[in-house]
Amino acid sequence: MDSGIFFESVFNNAKLNAILIMDEKGIIIKANQAFSSAFGYTAEELKGQYFDLFFVDSDRKAHVPEKEIIKVNTTGSADDDNYLVHKDGTPVWVTGEAILAITDNGRYIVKIIHNIHAQKLLEGYLLKSNEILEHLFESVREQALLIINSQMQVLRANKAFLKMFDLSENFTSGSKMSDLGHPFWRSQEIKSSVRKMIIENIPLNEVYTLSLADSQRQFHITSKGLLNDDVTERQILFAIKEIKVQALHSDGL
Repeated sequence: MDSGIFFESVFNNAKLNAILIMDEKGIIIKANQAFSSAFGYTAEELKGQYFDLFFVDSDRKAHVPEKEIIKVNTTGSADDDNYLVHKDGTPVWVTGEAILAITDNGRYIVKIIHNIHAQKLLEGYLLKSNEILEHLFESVREQALLIINSQMQVLRANKAFLKMFDLSENFTSGSKMSDLGHPFWRSQEIKSSVRKMIIENIPLNEVYTLSLADSQRQFHITSKGLLNDDVTERQILFAIKEIKVQALHSDGL
């Protein structure tokens, strides 16, 4: 196999991998079409430019480009996780690796870049969402709140929830929802509804009735799907409000 032809095919046909070829000092020799499509620069515009033009001002002042060149030439590779500036001036979060390639014609640096901006935005959103959720649990007193995962395990409950269902504040996180110690959460109706909601990914907005020996209790439950910090597992937030109903009397009054 001709390695030169093989690399040229990878370079030209890549759609998701933006690739730059530079000399050992970081001067751009070539950029593939994937790079141009992702970041707006043409190969002609980039040829002969020092690659620090992609870095934000703070990274240039901290000599991040120079440090990357030194590391590549010293160790053979360098990874990065930082902003790359689009031609229109927009900073785009990327990750990638610069690799030293030594050929008969000299030393070159091949820089492979992945756009992870959407992922970083999602991480930022989740962080803010978790901060809001943390504040919500600490501040809400009248609204009962419960979080479970897709295995119907209880992850968290606020004090209003524990009070509504006469539960100890020392309940075990990670236990099954049906093990909460209250007949409402052991009922087949609520378990079936929650299971269906998880499978079909349709939020709850229902009223449920719990019939006791001398009374009835009704609960209006709404739900909202969440994602945890590493975006690997769905979590569900329940908001429960009790609807006041009249007690049942044996004399019919």
